[in-house]
Amino acid sequence: MKKLLIILNTFLLALFLTACSDINSSSGTETNTDKPELRNFLANIDTGTATAQSLGKVEIVSAGGSSISSYRLEGNGFSNFDISSSGEISTRSDTNLDCTTYKNYDLDVIATNRYGDSNKAQALIQVNCLDEPVLQAYKLNLQYQSGDVGTMTFVRTDINSTDTINIQEIQLVDAPSGVSVSTDGTINISEFLPLSRYDIKVRAINTNSKTGPYVYLTIYTANSGGTDGSTSGDDFFDYIDSSTYTAAYIGIDGGYYNVYGFMNFVSDHDYIKIYVENDGTQLSFNLYTDGNYNYGNGGNYIALYDEYGTYYETYSDSYPSTTLNAGYYYVNVHETSDSYTLEIYANTGASSDTVGGDIGTSTFIGSVDSYTNPYLNYNSNIDTYGDRDVFGFYVNEAGNYSIGTSYADFDTYGRLYDSNGIWMNENDNNIDSNFMISATLSPGTYYYIEVSGAYDSYIGNYDLYIQYVSP
Repeated sequence: MKKLLIILNTFLLALFLTACSDINSSSGTETNTDKPELRNFLANIDTGTATAQSLGKVEIVSAGGSSISSYRLEGNGFSNFDISSSGEISTRSDTNLDCTTYKNYDLDVIATNRYGDSNKAQALIQVNCLDEPVLQAYKLNLQYQSGDVGTMTFVRTDINSTDTINIQEIQLVDAPSGVSVSTDGTINISEFLPLSRYDIKVRAINTNSKTGPYVYLTIYTANSGGTDGSTSGDDFFDYIDSSTYTAAYIGIDGGYYNVYGFMNFVSDHDYIKIYVENDGTQLSFNLYTDGNYNYGNGGNYIALYDEYGTYYETYSDSYPSTTLNAGYYYVNVHETSDSYTLEIYANTGASSDTVGGDIGTSTFIGSVDSYTNPYLNYNSNIDTYGDRDVFGFYVNEAGNYSIGTSYADFDTYGRLYDSNGIWMNENDNNIDSNFMISATLSPGTYYYIEVSGAYDSYIGNYDLYIQYVSP
């Protein structure tokens, strides 16, 4: 009898523990089976360079359904480097890197997400001797281009020289067929490149047979339609978790990007994947359509999501500027016309010039009339993509005035506003790259002229003039 009671108690205890286990397993505890995915990291630094130098940030393709909680480095010599919680690798303040002692640090960088899942990639850090040729990394977005498509530049080709006559060879690793780089840095493509991202290792050898470090030539080929869809003939996937192709890479210099798409059927949704390289990048989007609404309802819609599918906002025709950190994002285009262009404008930093960027902070440049001051002139520059210079001026005398740029080394665009900031006129080109606006202006009135690069996609220097022409 006593033995039977012991067996019964053991059985009841097992049932109790099983029940407790079931309760715990259904309590909402998050689980995940996906690992983070990282791209290989490649950097170089000159021997004897001052310590505590940033070498760049590890690029995360996917955080595995979560966010990255920590990074670490492993491998021979890893203690010479630090890695931050955001994945930025730098040299340590107490280290001394010498190219003759240890030239290449072949490390592993390990990322762990908040689920505890980890994955690693290679981190190759190269220490350059000062007589070695050093190229600058280069990123390129292409759309059906061939021939010479860009030029890689040299930090140096030999000691204290950047003369490309010193280069005898350019070596490429993992290059697709048809891609080559000449000894002056010119990038040439002779064959069609399928839609993809290509990370090509490139290094130079100079005429003294000194071999420089590898840098990446990264090429993104743009979407062309018909190759990335869940429906036959569709150009982009209809769901975030299916969209794998990166249609645009937004580099640290910002700029202007176009992605071409098509509404293939009723209720088609195109999720367009983009990558933003720099924290604090300002992005805005515009939709341009062919006006034929065979599959849409006559309206255009743009929605933005982060890489985890977190929804931001939806706008029609134009998505206003929003500040994003580095990472992957998805732009959802839907209910638009048959064919469309998604225009992406990226600004990665504020302008460093002293001219105000809007009417509220405009720079006053003087008064103008026919007798005391018939000609105003101001020299300035557009130094970042999306930078706009706004000038205020006062008109003393009624008359016809000419307002424009001269000696501009880029395509300028001008917009004229009245004292209340209401648009009056605008112009793209008059002669060459300069705009010119002719306007009849009233006396005793303040006006504003805004100068920018055409399509916000140019930078450079210009002279602004405001001239009295006639009564």
